[in-house]
Amino acid sequence: MTIELKLISLQEAADYLQVSRSTINRWRKDRGFPTIKIARDVYVDRNRMDVWIRAHAELVAARGQQEDGDGGIIVIGCQSRNAHMWGSVLIRELGLLDAELREMGGTAGSGTPRYRWVDLNGPRQLEEMVAGRLHIASLGDLPMMNLYRISELFPSFKARLLAFDGKSAAGSGMSCVVQDGSGIRDLSKLSKRTIKTLRHSSSWHRLSRSLDFASATDAVIVDQDSDRNFDDMLQASSDAWAVCEPYATMARTYGLGRLLPFEGCDADYLTGIVVNEKWLSGRETFVFAYLRAHLKAHQCLREQPAMAAGFISRATGFPFDIVLRVIASIRWEAAVYAEDLASLHGMNAYRQPFALPDDWRHLRRDFAGDHFLREAAAQLKLPIQAESRGW
Repeated sequence: MTIELKLISLQEAADYLQVSRSTINRWRKDRGFPTIKIARDVYVDRNRMDVWIRAHAELVAARGQQEDGDGGIIVIGCQSRNAHMWGSVLIRELGLLDAELREMGGTAGSGTPRYRWVDLNGPRQLEEMVAGRLHIASLGDLPMMNLYRISELFPSFKARLLAFDGKSAAGSGMSCVVQDGSGIRDLSKLSKRTIKTLRHSSSWHRLSRSLDFASATDAVIVDQDSDRNFDDMLQASSDAWAVCEPYATMARTYGLGRLLPFEGCDADYLTGIVVNEKWLSGRETFVFAYLRAHLKAHQCLREQPAMAAGFISRATGFPFDIVLRVIASIRWEAAVYAEDLASLHGMNAYRQPFALPDDWRHLRRDFAGDHFLREAAAQLKLPIQAESRGW
């Protein structure tokens, strides 16, 4: 019998699973991730990897149940360095979740819920959620959709979008910053230049797509987080950076570079709240409390932006005037509209390891569970018209 090997490199395996190379290396050392060494090179057999993924998913699910059983700690993710997810930061800083839990009786399934916040970027939150160590995630659109795709691989995992956070129309919400005086007037001029951004983030996705559109595929993309990118801008130590807000506004305000819009990207920039549906079972009261707090945070961002900016500025260290300006540029709308899901689905066609069905409406059935949000809005007597845009 002939056994067909489907060999890929370690980097291709990391890209396929949407994790970092360091994660792959850790899995090889600690969890028996299957590799094959040929001469001095190390490869991964796709067949063995898929078997390992399924076995590992069941193990992770069992561990997650032990860690988050009765009396366990619920772990909630936030992203203080990304302005579109300041809704969760405001929940934390104003104590809105505690207030809602008290209002609703303070129980979630059984016992009094204990929780803690972790401040992680999107790719890290994705990894922690799949591993069962993060229960409520705040994610940008690319990590969000990658989490949905991973649901197709892991039988013990089912990603569910509960609500959106900040939204921006296509072409806004993030930018490519280039050095002043560099002579770079459009993205085509980035050919063979070095651009820094966080790998597998929403800005990375738009940058990669734009470089293809501009025929600058030989640009060198370096993996680097937002704070280090900003430090580089201050020192003018790279050619360009792909950044989200508030870094784009800070670059413009402080004259750190020229902002170039991403090209060939029709999708709106959307962020949202995602859970594992299997974890959610039995914790509905806690989830309702979180969504009520989420809606109140959005109400504050819309109606009392100066107050919201004060809390966010103190929590993040970003200047108050920058925070206030950025808050005003973002649409704080938790509702799930038809065009939102169509926009998410539009990300499917570019550099994605798992294809989605042709019709975006399956996301409504399989991914967007906004009935919790609508019930939370009804409890608060807040208008949320999820049916008004295309349903």
